[in-house]
Amino acid sequence: MKKKLIKIWGVGLAAVLMLTLVFAAVPVSAAVPLVMYNEKPPSAVTFQVIPQATYPGLDIVDMAVSSDGQTIYAACHDNAVN
Repeated sequence: MKKKLIKIWGVGLAAVLMLTLVFAAVPVSAAVPLVMYNEKPPSAVTFQVIPQATYPGLDIVDMAVSSDGQTIYAACHDNAVN
């Protein structure tokens, strides 16, 4: 009886592991699709990447700069939408 119970537990554990792999493979859809834009470099007059007069309510929440300083990625949040 003990060996039979161990075999049942082994099959059950294998089935649970397979189910977790199936559920982990299901893609997650984002609420809003991500979009990337090329922007102009900061103005020499205002030193602003996103002028508030042009884009009211848009805030930079995260920024990453490459090691050579040639590429800048900025994650923005639009306060006007929420």
